[in-house]
Amino acid sequence: VRSARCTSNFWENPGAEFRQTVTYKWPSSNRRENKWPNGTDAIQFSSGPIDFFGPLVAYALERKEEKIEYLGQREDEGATALILRLSRPDGTEITSYLDPSTFLEFKIVSRNPKLLFTRTAYYGSFSRVDGLTLFHRSEVYENGRMVASITNIQCILNPAIDDAVFAQEPKK
Repeated sequence: VRSARCTSNFWENPGAEFRQTVTYKWPSSNRRENKWPNGTDAIQFSSGPIDFFGPLVAYALERKEEKIEYLGQREDEGATALILRLSRPDGTEITSYLDPSTFLEFKIVSRNPKLLFTRTAYYGSFSRVDGLTLFHRSEVYENGRMVASITNIQCILNPAIDDAVFAQEPKK
């Protein structure tokens, strides 16, 4: 997978709802377009499509300054999980909980020393898209309170993407 265009329904606390389309191109481009009920707000990012391809994939392919550890297999919230922790030079830790039969991440816990709360994301309702299994739903919690919910509507893998789409000025 070298590119993707995914559309999701997004909810953020306190009650903001919008449709988001994210265009990713490996290794260094992504663009988010949020469609709010009162207009469109397009935002450009160029830090890399890490959230689609995942921190573990990015580590395996090119993030060698990061460290990954296998923490073993254990029960977590009623499910057996293989646990991997990714540590970044800035002190951020991302712990991934994988189903041992499918190797799909069903939970990710992020700790950032600059933020007050740990962020936990739960993934579920997986579906196949062009031979790749992607999550359909995600819920994100901070300090035990849900702060975001994402429902993926459509994801197109390897669409032809012109680099000019990443150079456009954000609309407000």
